[in-house]
Amino acid sequence: MKNTYSEPKLFPTDRNIKKLWFVAFRFADPNTGERKQFQFRGGINHHKSKHDRIVEETSLCSALLTMLKEGWNGSIRHLIYKKKTVP
Repeated sequence: MKNTYSEPKLFPTDRNIKKLWFVAFRFADPNTGERKQFQFRGGINHHKSKHDRIVEETSLCSALLTMLKEGWNGSIRHLIYKKKTVP
């Protein structure tokens, strides 16, 4: 069976601190089969350092992938996001 979603990816790929950063993925509508793109920023752009943004973005990407694997359809905009501390 084909995945109904793509793996969340980190953008921008060049990690330019002057651009808006986000995590994006595609999800197939079960009724039409049409794949729609979703973007989540999750507070990434509040961080000013490149390192902090990468940490936040990686955490958001991981959380979204976990939710997609558990059956979340991507279209529900309510996202529970727990900030993880990095050792």
